[in-house]
Amino acid sequence: MFWGYGAGVSLVLFGVALAVAVWLASGRRDWRRGDTLAALVFGVGLLPVLDYVQGLSVLFYIGSLTGFAVWVALNGQGRLADLLQAGVRFWLLAPKQVLRDAGTGGQAVVRAQDMRGLLRAWGLPVAASVIFLVLFVAGNPVFENLVFRLSGIDGDLSRMLFWALVAALVWPFLVLQKIRQRMRVPFDIPQAPRLSVPALFNPQSVVNSLVLFNLMFALQTGLDVVYLWGHAELPSGVSAAAFAHRGAYPLVLTALLAGLFAMVSRPYVQKRRGLQALLLLWLGQNVALMAGAVLRLDLYVDAYGLTYLRVAAFIWMGMVAAGLALIGWQVLRGAGNGWMLARMAGLLVVVLYLCSFVNFADMIARFNLSREPDIYAVQGGGRAPVRLDGDYICGLGPMAMPAIANYRQQTGQAVCAAGNMPAYPQIDNWREWGLRMWRVRRYLATDTEMENTL
Repeated sequence: MFWGYGAGVSLVLFGVALAVAVWLASGRRDWRRGDTLAALVFGVGLLPVLDYVQGLSVLFYIGSLTGFAVWVALNGQGRLADLLQAGVRFWLLAPKQVLRDAGTGGQAVVRAQDMRGLLRAWGLPVAASVIFLVLFVAGNPVFENLVFRLSGIDGDLSRMLFWALVAALVWPFLVLQKIRQRMRVPFDIPQAPRLSVPALFNPQSVVNSLVLFNLMFALQTGLDVVYLWGHAELPSGVSAAAFAHRGAYPLVLTALLAGLFAMVSRPYVQKRRGLQALLLLWLGQNVALMAGAVLRLDLYVDAYGLTYLRVAAFIWMGMVAAGLALIGWQVLRGAGNGWMLARMAGLLVVVLYLCSFVNFADMIARFNLSREPDIYAVQGGGRAPVRLDGDYICGLGPMAMPAIANYRQQTGQAVCAAGNMPAYPQIDNWREWGLRMWRVRRYLATDTEMENTL
């Protein structure tokens, strides 16, 4: 499935096989309605990896495997919070279970001896010797050959280590019955000590804070209306780039702190309509603040181009604005913070899940190349003046190849120097197949001229 090949559809097939093994090892044979839902959720979690193997998609892959395993181990019983907690406990218990089961054979051999004394006497020397042995083998092929000849092992040590790691990761899923009871034990979270200074948060301090905050934010909103939305001439010494860039990220932090204050002060305002109005007004100003931050970043991107960090900033600002709106809804409903946090967590999961299907490399390259068709051209071995380094586009990787090839075809100008062109997306084996990689290759293959330019 994996050795010697890039990750692709092989991960999906392996995940399905592991899920089937988890079900068979559980001993359950009665398929329930909830099991169908769990299987569907598991399948949805595999889709990002089927599209493209990257850090975010692998995160959903691991989460879906863990969720299905926990569901089977607990027989589908418990609330969502219980299942999430059991999933965390699973990964905390998994290393201990692997070590415990791996040591079972050794315990049987030396059953008559004192295991604790044996470990004290030989644990450190053996562990250190293994580390040194691995380093020597990795750094000296002659030593590697000698070790394999003496041990009778014919193979690659790195391959052995790889499969040992895979076995250690898979084993806990196959012995869920041994740890299922410990997975049910709730976390013992100590209660945080209460502040001994009640003056920090009380009705009067909350009233004063909201009044001052609204006045300060009104000033900031007014400046945005005049200079950002109204396009008034900036004061001397303040450039348009500085005005656009400096305000983008600090305002996000401001909105986050505002949301935190709103959550903490909610018990003091939920039964007083006047305070509710002040809080909602302040939250509304924070949403306007986020809109201003988005416009600032948009102006900066228009001047200097798009990057991964700026795309992430746009998404983050949208999520913060949505979170502030959720807090306002929470205040109107009189709901608790748990209600609101659950919805924010759901929003985060949905946004990250959708992002895992977006080819950001191609989107960034297309946007930057469409801004000014001639500023990225490579001419006479030199590069024309650029506002965003063309090397950034060329460094976006194979997934940006359609945008680069399309630009070359339309303008006749090269984006990347000869030695700086991203590698052509390769699928050398069916195990490496991925939907996004396949689509990129298919797009490039639709036009022979486009493919030849690469």
